[in-house]
Amino acid sequence: MELPQFTAADVRRWAAFSGDWNPIHFDRRAANAVGAEEPFAHGMFVMLPLKQSTTNLIKDRPRLAEWIQLDYRFRLPTPLGRRLEFVWAGQASNSRRAELKGIDNGVEYILASMTEADRIPTAPAELCVHTMTCPISPDDWAFPYDAGWIAAEAIAFRQAMKFYLPGGMIGDVSSAFDEYISAGVGKPLLMHARHTSYISNEVLDKDIMFFDMMEIKHCLRRTRSDASGSQFSLDITISHDGRELLKSTLGLFVRQSGGG
Repeated sequence: MELPQFTAADVRRWAAFSGDWNPIHFDRRAANAVGAEEPFAHGMFVMLPLKQSTTNLIKDRPRLAEWIQLDYRFRLPTPLGRRLEFVWAGQASNSRRAELKGIDNGVEYILASMTEADRIPTAPAELCVHTMTCPISPDDWAFPYDAGWIAAEAIAFRQAMKFYLPGGMIGDVSSAFDEYISAGVGKPLLMHARHTSYISNEVLDKDIMFFDMMEIKHCLRRTRSDASGSQFSLDITISHDGRELLKSTLGLFVRQSGGG
């Protein structure tokens, strides 16, 4: 499946929706500091068509387990203005692998996999710092992907961004990351390195309004730190009527550029 080329207008549109104004998506110097030649697309935005493709592939097929597990590993930043394709390999109904790669250069940007799972992991209750109930209207979602769980996950991510990064980027205002930032060693930059979603079979064919008044729980924890930076896990759980329906874990990496 060939994807529409990602553009600078797409980057601004996603930032306006999500509140994610990370400079690596807008500023060449910031992008250079994390190893990219140019500003690049947000990982959460790039995954939207990949998740829709996966949903279309599996929603009408018989499944053996209660949950679908989707894993995405970001090998390289996804460039703007490049022809890209998302290609599935293998034919097994309960386990598939795919890759997002450049059509003209063959470069692999994202590795993806889909498997079935009998249960989902849970974070220790004491780490879950915020819970909220979120009303939803059709106007909340203006992107061309009709799987309701994709919209619900994106809206929950937006709520987490407001909580942890109210200014849209690390260091702009006080945030949950600030205690891990060293003063005087350059601007802190946040990278999305890995993403895992667990989706209940119950919601694969539901639209966005099924998730109205969903309960969102999120927690942020540092998992590792060394001279190169700090790794974090952002866990987001969506429940409805007391039932867990979706869980996402974002693997994040914070590093500090050499410049001020």
